[in-house]
Amino acid sequence: MDFITIDFEIANNNLNSACSLGMVFVNESKIVDEKYYLIQPPELKLDNRMSAVHGISTRACRGEGIGNSLEERAKRFGVNLNDHHNALSDARACAELVLACIKAKKRKSFASYCSTYSSLSEKTFSELKFQSTFMKRNNRFKKINITDLTPSHTDFDSRHPFFDKQMVFTGELEKLDRKEAMQKVIDVGGIIKSGISRKTDYLVVGKQDKSLVGDDGLSTKEEKAYDLIKKGYGINIIKEDEFFDLLEQKTLSV
Repeated sequence: MDFITIDFEIANNNLNSACSLGMVFVNESKIVDEKYYLIQPPELKLDNRMSAVHGISTRACRGEGIGNSLEERAKRFGVNLNDHHNALSDARACAELVLACIKAKKRKSFASYCSTYSSLSEKTFSELKFQSTFMKRNNRFKKINITDLTPSHTDFDSRHPFFDKQMVFTGELEKLDRKEAMQKVIDVGGIIKSGISRKTDYLVVGKQDKSLVGDDGLSTKEEKAYDLIKKGYGINIIKEDEFFDLLEQKTLSV
């Protein structure tokens, strides 16, 4: 092989946000092979400006590349995982994965492998925090990238209650997930915001988990909205049923 040319496209301003990889192999002054891969970037955050340049969407690269699970990574490196979720089997697979990575980088030890990356040091491992529960409760709601939401059409009815209104969501909805609800708002010309401000028109309140928000059952978004209402700002705080009534252009209950 004479040489290989490589090009990455990135999803946002972070240089570690690769979303695609192109490789061209040249041997004896001729192109002999080409490979192209889509890659899911960290947290799946794609900047609209970057997408406009390379044409790669969130949907296109979701789930691409090497997965985070032990099973997916073992398969990628040819490591046997004969009895997944058997403690000894998983521990052996992890050990073989580390050894495979060391070999791939042509290093002689784990310490020298870690020195390959400036962002990875032995001290980093000593600072790792142990996980106290199997499922972290603060990860209950999957983070939604609002910039990824676009209207399915632009033929809006300017008389709709949510048209050109700034909308914020808090809590868990029962009829559908939050992303779907946000999409419905955008499809009638509404504007989705991630936080409460003086310009907020509606705060849609779903079911709150008191273990997360406290005994009063109010999220920080609700508390801020009530404070702004006391100061004279016209924020409408509505429950899920009222939200769907308005979405269908019914009258807000008093």
